[in-house]
Amino acid sequence: MKPKIQKLEVDTIYLDGDGVIANFNKALDDLGIDPSNITKRDWEKIESKKEKFWTSMSPMPDYKELVKECTKLCHTEILTGRSTSEYSIKGKHIFYKSLPYVKDLKLNVCWTNSKPKFIADPTKGKVSILIDDNPDNIQRWKEHGGIGILFKNVKQTLRKLNLIFKEK
Repeated sequence: MKPKIQKLEVDTIYLDGDGVIANFNKALDDLGIDPSNITKRDWEKIESKKEKFWTSMSPMPDYKELVKECTKLCHTEILTGRSTSEYSIKGKHIFYKSLPYVKDLKLNVCWTNSKPKFIADPTKGKVSILIDDNPDNIQRWKEHGGIGILFKNVKQTLRKLNLIFKEK
């Protein structure tokens, strides 16, 4: 007799903040910081702006479409990493709560390596999806039993999400 394979229900879609909803790289460029090589000195420059660095970020161009489609599919929340400064927490709350389509979503701000703590319990038939632009975050999420989608653009992400939900 074949063992039964339990189908998991998607509990929550988590959208990363910086790089998926907020244009973090543009904010870095505006400060003259190379997004591919952020140094300790760069972080000091970011933190010297206090919460203004975080509140003045621009949203990604297609973020509204992504949020609208995700919320149609499943419960959706923002899951964003924080920096070592409390200014990032305060600034991110102000920024995300000011954005249309995002302001009503639950905002979770945590240490980046703590993101997997948000994964639903598969022993209860649940699974969570993380959409993130950082490959390390996706890898860590998958290692802890979640479904990870590496964000490149909205069209590619929605295509992958729709495939996942067709399987469910």
